[in-house]
Amino acid sequence: MSALALTVSSCDDGDIKTSSAVTFKDGYVVKVTGSLANASSWNELGKSYTLVVAGFAEGDSFPTISKIIPPTSESIDITLSGMENSVSTVELCAINSIYKRVVSYDTIFSFQDNPDWDPRDTIFYEADGRDVGVYCGIYSKLIAGKGKCFRCHGEGSAAADMHLVGKERSYAELVGVDAKTVSGSKRVVAGDADNSVLYRVATEAKTDGALPWHYDHVSNVDGLEYNNQKLLRDWINAGAKMN
Repeated sequence: MSALALTVSSCDDGDIKTSSAVTFKDGYVVKVTGSLANASSWNELGKSYTLVVAGFAEGDSFPTISKIIPPTSESIDITLSGMENSVSTVELCAINSIYKRVVSYDTIFSFQDNPDWDPRDTIFYEADGRDVGVYCGIYSKLIAGKGKCFRCHGEGSAAADMHLVGKERSYAELVGVDAKTVSGSKRVVAGDADNSVLYRVATEAKTDGALPWHYDHVSNVDGLEYNNQKLLRDWINAGAKMN
């Protein structure tokens, strides 16, 4: 292990649920090592978000157990053990101030997909330079997730002449670019969410009045709930950086 590796197994497990009949998975250990890219970008959003390795019950957005990833670390060495039997997946993700998952970068292990795994065998995950930056999370969840934006903003002819396929291209098409549907406005104004058309598109429904972009994204696009809207707002107000 590199001399830069940081062992954070002594961090708070972050258990946020209590039960009078909690049972645990005997012997299961998950070990996450390697390097992460752009972890420090979450620092720019203040104390509202935390990168973690966390275990989730099926269908739940709140972890039953988590270990914090230091956002300034170049290498990580994290061990997760003592998981409740309810844990279905272990994920590399970001959670917000109420411990709700806002972005999942990768599923480290799925107990449902590996029912015959021998608990005596440690589950190893090599991060291998995984990009865990804020914009990478926004792109993968809000833009590329389920391909929902690509239906209108994919390759070829795109609505409002805005092409969003690819993280780098989508960023170049959004930040500091004139909006086609709102005269005199930018798609994203770094540092100013309220005057960014992208944020307005993600938060203004047709019930708020006529929409200059014609399509009601809030009512028709999955994933534009409050926590995702807040993440988008916080990213823009923090400077809308691509790292």
